[in-house]
Amino acid sequence: MIAKKRFEEIICSEEPLADRIDEVWPELCTMGEVIAQMKDYDQCNPYHCYDLRMHTVYTVDSIERKGLTEEEYRLLKIAAFFHDIGKPATMTAVRDEAGNIIKKSFGGHPQVSRDLAEPILRELGYQRDLELLRFYISAHDIFMHFVKEEKAPEGSRLAINPNNVHRLVTRYINRHKPTVVTFSDFYKLTWLCAADGMAHAEYVVTHMGTDSRAEIVERMHSIRSILKDLMDQDHSIAKISRDVNFRELGGYPMKDGRRIIPGIFFRSGALADLSEEEFHKAEQLGIRTIIDLRSDFERNRKPDPYMDLAENLHIPAFIDKDGNELDLSPAGIAAATAGQSGGPVPFLRYMYGSLVFNSRAYQTMFDLMLKEQVPMLLHCTAGKDRTGVGSMLILMALGADERVLRKDYMMTNAYRKKTIENFLQSHKEEFIEHPEMETALVAYEGVMEEAVDIVINTILSRYGSFDEYLEQEYGLDDMAIQKLQEMYLE
Repeated sequence: MIAKKRFEEIICSEEPLADRIDEVWPELCTMGEVIAQMKDYDQCNPYHCYDLRMHTVYTVDSIERKGLTEEEYRLLKIAAFFHDIGKPATMTAVRDEAGNIIKKSFGGHPQVSRDLAEPILRELGYQRDLELLRFYISAHDIFMHFVKEEKAPEGSRLAINPNNVHRLVTRYINRHKPTVVTFSDFYKLTWLCAADGMAHAEYVVTHMGTDSRAEIVERMHSIRSILKDLMDQDHSIAKISRDVNFRELGGYPMKDGRRIIPGIFFRSGALADLSEEEFHKAEQLGIRTIIDLRSDFERNRKPDPYMDLAENLHIPAFIDKDGNELDLSPAGIAAATAGQSGGPVPFLRYMYGSLVFNSRAYQTMFDLMLKEQVPMLLHCTAGKDRTGVGSMLILMALGADERVLRKDYMMTNAYRKKTIENFLQSHKEEFIEHPEMETALVAYEGVMEEAVDIVINTILSRYGSFDEYLEQEYGLDDMAIQKLQEMYLE
């Protein structure tokens, strides 16, 4: 398969892809048949005057740089290349009396494109960008059916106005929790939507009336303006810097269809890393209990600022078999792994094995949940390992499936992406010489999915089931679990 660096050289070049596509096409086709089949694929649809390959190429070329950071521009160009690869798999045809196709439709193709693109993106090495790339691809036509308010029937949910845009965005976010996506990401998405519109036919006549490329782009710009206003009016925790890893479990779906009530359970990195404005926003959440899972060493380096109305409990979560506090400093990691080889996995096994058994911190967490000492904030230094396990246990007790546990845990890499990239850059020479070190370095500032497997397998190997584990370790029998679910699910 084509290398990631070469792929980006092709897609993100200043020279239009349309001028080079025949030259670079063989390289792009190494990503698989779903790419190769785009060439000469007739879309046979009023909106499309190009075959699928050229429509894709013109979409990539039409992503405007103005208003975007280099990183945002890069990701949108990548998403543009994959946004329609699901069309052939979803095609339905209208035929004339002779059986000739006179129109093709592609219902559900954005989601199929996302699913087909994911393994390719993983193999290319886009794991840390995957959440946003999946979103951009799967939602690329989410605003396409919106119309100007003066052209819409009265009360239409597709009329371009703040209420309808807000409704659509919040519905998407709520349906896809856990997700890193916010109003800001929908705002950036409009660049892809506009580029997709630029790759449509210049003028369109359908049974619904007339439309044009220019009108589609104009509509996207109107929606972008509304989203900008909604972002400015947003006073939620989504405005807190993602590097702090401050988020909530509210809205997460459970196996029985219920969801966690918003505004109850929060998780974060060190509170001292919040700006004054961000800390004030956190104070307004009405938090009654803060559980600080850090060691004394970490806590003394960055003490929690005082939060009105909240009881701050310092209960180290990472302790050795003798009850001694451990921390995640390089010295602490070295001591815990005791010179073992094999990268970060031995340390993860040691740490997560220590976290999930005989934990006074998580026992206290569940005791306070049963006493309704909420809203509750769980935090450590980066809000990823000790906080990640605590969040897993809350989700487990409330009835989430493994997919939700896994996705919430892995969202740390999306939230802390900038921190991870900066850390990797500072160690660039090390992993150029020793490529195998990159995974270990990512785990230092981010998380590895293997950690979820370690937690699950460690628990099941000792107790056989999560129900037995929760009862034996935390005293959560069937009645206690039912009580928690009645209190915190809707």
